[in-house]
Amino acid sequence: MRAICVAACLLSCLAADDRSDAVDSLLAPLKLKDGPGCAVTVVQRGKLLYSGAFGFTDLDSREPITTATPFNVASMSKQFTAAALYFLIESGKVRLSDSVRRFVPELPAYADAVTIADLLHHTSGLRDGHPLLEVAGRLNEVLDGPANLRLLQVQSALNFPPGTDYEYTNSDYFLLGLIVERVSGQTLAVYAAEHIFRSLGMNHSAFRPGAPGYVVDGDRVRKAPPPPLTEGDGGLYTTLDDLRLWEENLYTGRVGGSDFIRFMETSGRLRSGPRVGYAAGLSIGRYRGTRVVSHDGVLPGYRSDFAQFPSARLSTTILCNRGDVDASSLNRRIAGSYLAGHLRARKAADDLEYATTDLVRMVHSKGLISVYGHLYRLSKAFRGLPVALRPTAVDGVLDIFFGAHRIARIDRHHPPGDPDAVVMC
Repeated sequence: MRAICVAACLLSCLAADDRSDAVDSLLAPLKLKDGPGCAVTVVQRGKLLYSGAFGFTDLDSREPITTATPFNVASMSKQFTAAALYFLIESGKVRLSDSVRRFVPELPAYADAVTIADLLHHTSGLRDGHPLLEVAGRLNEVLDGPANLRLLQVQSALNFPPGTDYEYTNSDYFLLGLIVERVSGQTLAVYAAEHIFRSLGMNHSAFRPGAPGYVVDGDRVRKAPPPPLTEGDGGLYTTLDDLRLWEENLYTGRVGGSDFIRFMETSGRLRSGPRVGYAAGLSIGRYRGTRVVSHDGVLPGYRSDFAQFPSARLSTTILCNRGDVDASSLNRRIAGSYLAGHLRARKAADDLEYATTDLVRMVHSKGLISVYGHLYRLSKAFRGLPVALRPTAVDGVLDIFFGAHRIARIDRHHPPGDPDAVVMC
C-alpha cells in the first residue's frame, strides 16, 4: 500500500512538473534579453500551482519583474469599480434603476433613460471617448476625467436606445467611477482602498502609477505613451500577489458575502430579455465548453488578463508591461495546461483561442469598434496579429479572418451572447 501511495505521489509531482513545463514553453517566445516582460500565476482552490515572472519593470533601473510588481491592468480595473458601486447599492445610496443623470446632471437629456444597470452591463448606448478622439484626429491627446465628461456632453445622441443592444464602452465605467466619487464624497481611489483593498489585504493595489509600459516592435523597444488619466474605466495598478486575494474572494465572498459574488457574476440583460454576457466588470462566457469568468486589459505598453474557471476552481492571471502580447489567448492556453477533463476538443478557430461568447464580446469591444452605425474598424488590440474584418453582401454581417482563414461570421442582428450571433467556420 505504501508503495502505491508513493507511486501516486510521484505521478502527481510529474504531472505538475509537466504542466509547469508546458507554461514555460508558452512563455518562452516572449522572453527578451534586457526587455520588459510579464508575470503569471495559476491558482487552484487557494493553492499556487504556478508562479513565474521575467523581464524588467523599468529598463532604466533594470529592476526585475516579480509577482509583487504593480502593473497597469487597464480595463481589468472595471471589476473593482463595479465592486465599489456594490457597496453603495448595498447601503441604499444608489439603485440599479436610477438614471445616470440623477448623479451626473451635466449629461444631455439623451441620457435620461440610461440607468446604472445600463452602465454596469454596457447597454447604455453611450459613445466611447477614445474612438471619438481618434475620429476627431486628436490622436496624441491624453484623456482625463474632465475632458471625457466634456466629450460626452457635446454628443448629440446615443448609439442606440438604452437597453436595446450591447456595446462595450469605457464611458460607462468612467461614469460609474464618477458616481462613486460623488455619492461617497471620496475619490474612487480612497473609496476602493477603504472598502476593498484594505479589507482583503491588497496592500499594493491603488489608482496610482507603477511599472511603465513599453512598445515592442521586433527587436526595438521604446516607452509607451502615457496611459489615459481617467479612473473607473481603467487606471488601477495592482500585483499578482494582490490579485490572488481578489480571485479567492470571488469564490468565498469573505468581503461582501454571497450577494456580492452574485452581483459581480450575474450577466446583464437587454430590455427584451436576452443576456449580454457581461456582468459587473466581468465577462461571463465559455471556453471550449467550460464556463469562464474573465476580463482583459489593453493599453499601449500594457496587456493583462484574469480568468476563472469555476468548474475546476482554477484561476489564471497574466500581467505584462509590453503591448505586443495577446494576453487573453495566452492566458487560456495556460489554463488549458491545467484543465484536462474540463475542456472539449478544439474544433475551429484554434489560433484565436476564443469560444463563442468570448468572440462575441471581443467583436463588440476590444476586437472591433462600431463608431457610428455600421462603420467598423479593427482596434489597436489587433496590431501585430493577422486578423482582418471583411464585410459581406448582407448589412450587419461580417467575416473575421485569421491570416488566410475565415474563422467566424458575425451577425449583429442577433443580440450579443446569443449563440446564433456568431458562426465558427
